[in-house]
Amino acid sequence: MSNKPPSPALAGRPGSPQLKKPSMEKIKARMVECRRSFKLNFSNMNMWEIPLKFVHMAKHIGITLINEINLTKNHFQVLPLDMAETKHMRVLILKNNRFAEIPRIAFTFNKLQVLDASDNFIKDIDMTLSSLSNIKEIDFTNNLLVGSLPCFWSNMPFLISINVSKNKLTAIPASIELAKSLMKLNVSENDLTSLPASLGKLSELVELDVHMNRMTALPSTLGHLKNMQSLECMDNPLTEPGLQLYLQGFFSYMGYLRTQFQEEQLESKAIERPGAQSVGSYKRYYTKSELNNWPVARTGHSVTQALNVTYMFGGFINKYGRVDELYGINYLTLIWGRPVTNGDPPSCRDGHAAAFDGTHRLFFFGGRSEEQKLLNDFYYLDLRCMSWVKPLLEGASLHAREGASMVAVGDKIMIFGGRGAKQRFNDLHILDAKTWTWNPQTTRGSRPNPRQNAAMVVKDNILYIHGGRSDLIFDDMYVMSTVNFIWIKVNQTGLEPRYGHTAKIMNNKFYIVGGMSKSGAAKTSMFFMGLPPVDNLEEITSQQAMLLPLVERMQLAYHETHSWIEIDTELSPKPASSFCFHKDLLLVLQNRDDSEEQVTVEGFADSAVWDVYLETDAATLKPKVLPPKKSKPPDTKSSRVAELLADETKLRGLPRSYQFLTDADIRLQDHVQKWQKRFEQLYRDRRAWRIVIQNEAGIPKFLSSVIRPSQLKYPEFFYWEGLCDFLPGFLKYEPLENPLDFPKYLPSPSTILQWAKADSFDFATVMVSLLLGVGYNAMCVCGYAPIDITTCNEKNTKFDISKLAPPPKKIEAITKLGHHDKHVSLADVPKKYDIIVQPIFNAMYLEKKRMEQNLLRQKFVADFNDTNLEPLIDGQTDNGDLLISFLEKNAYLPIKENEINETNPVVHAPLLDPLDTQRLHCWIIIFKGDREMADTFYLEPTTGRKYALDKSPYQGVEFAWNHTNLWANMQISSTRKGIGDISWDLKNINLWEPVLDEATQYVEDPAIDPTIAFGKKSEEEHEIEQSTPSKKTKDFIIKKNIYGDIASYHWFHGVSWIPKLEIPVDNYVKRCPKGCKKTLYDHCAHIMFAFYGNYMRWDGLIERLVYYEDHNYKDLIECHDFYERRKDMLKKRVYFIKQMKVMEVFGPGTTSGIKIINIIEGTSRSFEYYPQARIDGLQTREEMSVGGRKDGEGDI
Repeated sequence: MSNKPPSPALAGRPGSPQLKKPSMEKIKARMVECRRSFKLNFSNMNMWEIPLKFVHMAKHIGITLINEINLTKNHFQVLPLDMAETKHMRVLILKNNRFAEIPRIAFTFNKLQVLDASDNFIKDIDMTLSSLSNIKEIDFTNNLLVGSLPCFWSNMPFLISINVSKNKLTAIPASIELAKSLMKLNVSENDLTSLPASLGKLSELVELDVHMNRMTALPSTLGHLKNMQSLECMDNPLTEPGLQLYLQGFFSYMGYLRTQFQEEQLESKAIERPGAQSVGSYKRYYTKSELNNWPVARTGHSVTQALNVTYMFGGFINKYGRVDELYGINYLTLIWGRPVTNGDPPSCRDGHAAAFDGTHRLFFFGGRSEEQKLLNDFYYLDLRCMSWVKPLLEGASLHAREGASMVAVGDKIMIFGGRGAKQRFNDLHILDAKTWTWNPQTTRGSRPNPRQNAAMVVKDNILYIHGGRSDLIFDDMYVMSTVNFIWIKVNQTGLEPRYGHTAKIMNNKFYIVGGMSKSGAAKTSMFFMGLPPVDNLEEITSQQAMLLPLVERMQLAYHETHSWIEIDTELSPKPASSFCFHKDLLLVLQNRDDSEEQVTVEGFADSAVWDVYLETDAATLKPKVLPPKKSKPPDTKSSRVAELLADETKLRGLPRSYQFLTDADIRLQDHVQKWQKRFEQLYRDRRAWRIVIQNEAGIPKFLSSVIRPSQLKYPEFFYWEGLCDFLPGFLKYEPLENPLDFPKYLPSPSTILQWAKADSFDFATVMVSLLLGVGYNAMCVCGYAPIDITTCNEKNTKFDISKLAPPPKKIEAITKLGHHDKHVSLADVPKKYDIIVQPIFNAMYLEKKRMEQNLLRQKFVADFNDTNLEPLIDGQTDNGDLLISFLEKNAYLPIKENEINETNPVVHAPLLDPLDTQRLHCWIIIFKGDREMADTFYLEPTTGRKYALDKSPYQGVEFAWNHTNLWANMQISSTRKGIGDISWDLKNINLWEPVLDEATQYVEDPAIDPTIAFGKKSEEEHEIEQSTPSKKTKDFIIKKNIYGDIASYHWFHGVSWIPKLEIPVDNYVKRCPKGCKKTLYDHCAHIMFAFYGNYMRWDGLIERLVYYEDHNYKDLIECHDFYERRKDMLKKRVYFIKQMKVMEVFGPGTTSGIKIINIIEGTSRSFEYYPQARIDGLQTREEMSVGGRKDGEGDI
């Protein structure tokens, strides 16, 4: 402390300082100055008292108002009472005098605002001081105050500063909280051992000085003083970790105090924690809430664990919309609350990403707004002061998206994937939270497919991605080192696909829980998988990572098969549950069971409330004991039909014609059954047929009526080659359930296209329907085939390299209109890609066709007249004319068996099949003539392969049919060694017996008896003749196809019960089930991917051809990848595994004119350029690992 003047008791005594009084002239001079400034300054005048008659003297001089009196550095002990007349006094400075108490006269200054009594001998503060209600600043520095500071501030609403430093105070009363306006408090250099916790209620406090006391800790309540800017507590025996954090800086120490306060609060409230119910391995609680404000169940929200608090933000509430609510629940108190925050919070949203940095920041990114707008904004909540902050970000901003995955590791925030306006992403962006700069991170290796709502975790510099969704739900897992940023796909099994789930790594195990299934149902199941070591993860190269899924001989821990183990969560499925992890605890938020009394929130009476809280140690949950696996019913046609028949809703959704038989159907089936019965009686050595088969609704339908000629809008389908390229990939082949018997069900082609699964009969009916729709003369053929054909086994077949072709331009014409348009017409296709669907024939061609038709007509009439009693003359009767017109179309000349030269004949290796020559199969025959077809040939619908009539693998034929009739093959061979010698002259009734007699069904005169096949007419046939339509009724249907020809349908058929076939654009561009189909050939695997649409691969890969050295498809030799629609114009990439070489082929238009790149890892790189694309004319370039480079022709 500073040296004080001698005590008043010593004044005047021998040896005491001699006091020299100031002259009256000097005093008057100071008073004259006061007349101008209203401030009376008697400082440093060695005065020991105020002059007598001071007030009278002041009035005489002309002083009318005194606002301030400064008596600093004098020897005053008292002040005269007549000074009370200076009632307007606002500042009284008594500093460095000899006052032993506050002068009584000071308490009369009602307008006093500043009282400075520092450096005096005051031992106690008179409580009368509290009467000065207008005072703002009080200073008792360097006095003799001891004990507890008196509570003089109770009636001082404007008090902003108290300074009682350099005294002997030992306590500050808790009533200090009544000084609500206090901004500065200095209690330094006293004997304080503690401060009252009530200081934390001084919300306006800015500066606090407590240095040089004896305090070991400060009250934690100070941490919540938001206006605090200065805290001085040096030279106090603070304990650790408080001292260390104080030395780190003001903000660190204030954060420490806040944490301490929270822990103290939790400890005090832990006693009030709701009682737990033991439910299995869980502790179940009914949570409390502040102001009856529990969170309502919602979707698309974020649940983030930050230290002891679980924060829930945003989401979509049914029947209400998106919200911007922030909730918090501490696991120690289990009280839901709405934290009071500062700043501008994020707008209402769902689908956003959230992450905690481990210290004090809670990050939020993106989502979808209340106006359905995708967002890319970034916020964080500072948990130290509960303030929202929207930092100003630099660098290339991310595309707006929802469903992104985000993790925070220190000052690095990583964001992966998400769904944008037109696409999903698989990009990785890193935000530096120090500089607030976006850094798009380039990654390599086996990158994940674009996805949203994936689970992402970072542990020990390893990033883990699991699941998520695009148009498909994923069950895959990828890892990436944050050192080299190379993705590696984990080989793992045992987990069904899911998205929106929660993941956590604990005890070197990867846990996942919750999420959504394929059907959109909430899941409560939990799995874990042991993590392999990651010692060599950072050493793997990009090329190795790309080949890991294909090359099993590469040794890497993540390439070994890892199995997921299901944990018994003991949780009942609920439509809405939220999961998170806190340390090793699994926390579950749920609503009450239906049997319990429900809690409601005002305004959300119909919504469930998350007021149930469960917790358990995840490590104590045991693996689920699964019951013995029951053989899952195979996904067969019969099971799908049975499921459809059991679902009344789906059954009612079928067209009415599927579910009932019309009179025409009944009449037709009656005739067919009678025909079949008679046929079986005549030919007892033939097997029983099933030519009336139940459809998907369980209604029997005649085979011929299942074919529905249709022309689709896709130009690719105008040619049989296009159909053969598309359908085998689009439909998944299923062998017949019983290879020796006809199928029990034959669904409509429309249903088959929806199921995308088909056996050979389904394949044939769909393809024939589409072939007939574009003018081909095609039929389905039922017979026998070897096992390789009936099982679609291509392993003994060499792959036809000609099948590798880029997607046809005609497909692109459709997709340019937008694959979401399901009603694209050919008229909308850009002219650049137009294919004329209706050819325009010239006059000579039409005349030639007319002459051919006339010759056929004349020949048929002549043949018909030779076999009938009465001649049929053209133009004589209407019925006769109609019969001639109908039969002209179906009259065929004998087929010349021209040899078809196959470019790549298939040789099937013989198999020891005990059922050889007995396996039923269905294929297609296309006749020459129509569509200018030069030859008749077979088509295998399951593979799209073409066979010559005399070089096919088929073993026998039972019958054939199209949309008008069914013909029984009468050229039966008992050995079934082939069908090369079968004649397809369907007009020859000795070779082919029709079910519907084409020569009789239009004959009205009963005297005419054209029955040829069975000799005498039966009574049933006579009845059929009597029901032949007359001229007026004409129940048969005549339709016009795309060429303008007349296509007559037999009158028995009536209108088709199947609507016109359609393939939605989304399914068309998908090309194959789930956008990917793999076919195994001899030492080769062919993988086809979707060309367009949501199912297309993110990297533009449309086809992959993999060659193997062994028959087990393990030892890979080469991998050929084909690409389309890439910005870098990459068309092909070939991996030569043995040589560790990669070749990339680019199309014209690349930035550098590159054409081919050859890379031998660690050795060399060679480049070939398009010369015309480069100004310097450079053609080749070689880069060696040692020795520089070699350039080819052209300038350098």
